[in-house]
Amino acid sequence: MLEYIINFSKNQKAKSITLEVNEKNIPAIKLYEKYNFKTVGTRKKYYNNTYDAILMTLTLNT
Repeated sequence: MLEYIINFSKNQKAKSITLEVNEKNIPAIKLYEKYNFKTVGTRKKYYNNTYDAILMTLTLNT
C-alpha cells in the first residue's frame, strides 16, 4: 500500500508526502524510515491528549 501511494504521488508530480504517526508506533516508524521518510516535527499530545504525533516527510524525485 505504501509503495502504491509513493508511486501514485510521483505520477501525479507531487513533490513530497507528509504523514503523522503515533510516537509509540515503533513498527510504523521503522517502516517509514525504510522508505526514506525523515522526521520533520512533532505535534505534542496529539493522540488522546497524551502521545505525540511524529511528522515525517518523503521528498519525491519526480
